[in-house]
Amino acid sequence: MGEKGILISKDHLIVFSNQYPIAEIERASIYANHTSYRGPFFLCIMGLLFTIGHLITGVIIMGAAVIWGLSIRKKYSLILTMDGKEKSVLVHHDKKVLEELLKAIGDLKGKS
Repeated sequence: MGEKGILISKDHLIVFSNQYPIAEIERASIYANHTSYRGPFFLCIMGLLFTIGHLITGVIIMGAAVIWGLSIRKKYSLILTMDGKEKSVLVHHDKKVLEELLKAIGDLKGKS
Protein backbone atom coordinates (compact mmCIF):
# COMPACT_ATOMS: atom_id res chain seq x y z
CA MET A 1 0.00 0.00 0.00
CA GLY A 2 1.35 3.37 -0.93
CA GLU A 3 -1.02 5.19 1.44
CA LYS A 4 0.48 6.80 4.54
CA GLY A 5 -0.42 5.06 7.81
CA ILE A 6 -1.62 1.81 6.17
CA LEU A 7 0.49 -1.34 6.20
CA ILE A 8 -0.62 -4.82 5.25
CA SER A 9 1.42 -7.96 5.85
CA LYS A 10 0.52 -11.62 5.52
CA ASP A 11 -0.66 -11.73 9.15
CA HIS A 12 -1.91 -8.22 10.03
CA LEU A 13 -3.57 -5.13 8.66
CA ILE A 14 -2.19 -2.05 10.39
CA VAL A 15 -4.15 1.20 10.05
CA PHE A 16 -2.69 4.15 11.95
CA SER A 17 -1.11 1.92 14.66
CA ASN A 18 -4.27 -0.21 15.10
CA GLN A 19 -3.62 -3.87 14.29
CA TYR A 20 -6.23 -6.20 12.83
CA PRO A 21 -5.23 -9.89 12.44
CA ILE A 22 -6.05 -11.12 8.93
CA ALA A 23 -7.16 -14.51 10.31
CA GLU A 24 -9.87 -12.85 12.47
CA ILE A 25 -11.40 -10.81 9.61
CA GLU A 26 -14.63 -12.55 8.62
CA ARG A 27 -15.69 -10.04 5.98
CA ALA A 28 -14.46 -6.73 4.56
CA SER A 29 -16.59 -4.23 2.66
CA ILE A 30 -16.75 -0.61 1.53
CA TYR A 31 -19.55 1.70 2.58
CA ALA A 32 -20.29 5.06 0.93
CA ASN A 33 -21.07 7.64 3.61
CA HIS A 34 -24.04 9.93 3.07
CA THR A 35 -22.98 13.33 1.75
CA SER A 36 -25.16 16.21 2.94
CA TYR A 37 -25.52 19.47 1.07
CA ARG A 38 -27.85 20.91 3.70
CA GLY A 39 -25.37 23.53 4.95
CA PRO A 40 -24.56 25.02 1.52
CA PHE A 41 -28.27 24.96 0.60
CA PHE A 42 -29.30 26.95 3.68
CA LEU A 43 -26.40 29.37 3.18
CA CYS A 44 -27.57 29.93 -0.40
CA ILE A 45 -31.13 30.64 0.83
CA MET A 46 -29.71 33.08 3.37
CA GLY A 47 -27.74 34.76 0.58
CA LEU A 48 -30.93 35.09 -1.48
CA LEU A 49 -32.63 36.75 1.47
CA PHE A 50 -29.69 39.12 1.92
CA THR A 51 -29.90 40.23 -1.72
CA ILE A 52 -33.20 41.96 -0.91
CA GLY A 53 -31.46 44.55 1.26
CA HIS A 54 -27.78 44.26 0.41
CA LEU A 55 -27.12 42.95 -3.08
CA ILE A 56 -23.33 42.65 -2.82
CA THR A 57 -23.45 40.89 0.58
CA GLY A 58 -26.07 38.45 -0.72
CA VAL A 59 -24.02 37.65 -3.83
CA ILE A 60 -20.92 37.05 -1.70
CA ILE A 61 -22.85 34.71 0.61
CA MET A 62 -24.33 32.81 -2.35
CA GLY A 63 -20.86 32.51 -3.91
CA ALA A 64 -19.51 31.11 -0.66
CA ALA A 65 -22.38 28.58 -0.60
CA VAL A 66 -21.61 27.45 -4.15
CA ILE A 67 -17.89 27.07 -3.41
CA TRP A 68 -18.69 25.15 -0.21
CA GLY A 69 -21.10 22.86 -2.07
CA LEU A 70 -18.59 22.14 -4.83
CA SER A 71 -15.80 21.39 -2.35
CA ILE A 72 -17.74 18.65 -0.52
CA ARG A 73 -16.26 15.25 -1.35
CA LYS A 74 -17.89 11.91 -0.86
CA LYS A 75 -16.25 9.76 1.83
CA TYR A 76 -15.97 5.99 1.93
CA SER A 77 -15.45 3.67 4.90
CA LEU A 78 -13.66 0.34 5.08
CA ILE A 79 -15.81 -1.92 7.27
CA LEU A 80 -14.29 -5.05 8.82
CA THR A 81 -16.43 -7.75 10.42
CA MET A 82 -14.62 -9.56 13.22
CA ASP A 83 -16.26 -11.77 15.84
CA GLY A 84 -19.66 -10.92 14.34
CA LYS A 85 -19.19 -7.18 14.95
CA GLU A 86 -18.71 -4.57 12.24
CA LYS A 87 -16.11 -1.87 12.74
CA SER A 88 -15.20 1.07 10.53
CA VAL A 89 -11.41 1.04 10.45
CA LEU A 90 -10.65 3.65 7.80
CA VAL A 91 -12.52 6.60 6.28
CA HIS A 92 -11.10 7.94 3.01
CA HIS A 93 -12.26 10.16 0.15
CA ASP A 94 -10.59 8.02 -2.54
CA LYS A 95 -12.57 4.84 -3.21
CA LYS A 96 -9.71 3.32 -5.23
CA VAL A 97 -7.45 3.21 -2.15
CA LEU A 98 -10.09 1.27 -0.23
CA GLU A 99 -10.73 -1.05 -3.19
CA GLU A 100 -6.99 -1.86 -3.36
CA LEU A 101 -6.98 -2.57 0.37
CA LEU A 102 -10.10 -4.73 0.03
CA LYS A 103 -8.47 -6.69 -2.81
CA ALA A 104 -5.28 -7.21 -0.77
CA ILE A 105 -7.31 -8.48 2.21
CA GLY A 106 -9.23 -10.83 -0.10
CA ASP A 107 -6.01 -12.16 -1.62
CA LEU A 108 -4.53 -12.81 1.85
CA LYS A 109 -7.73 -14.48 3.07
CA GLY A 110 -7.70 -16.70 -0.04
CA LYS A 111 -4.16 -17.87 0.71
CA SER A 112 -4.87 -18.86 4.31
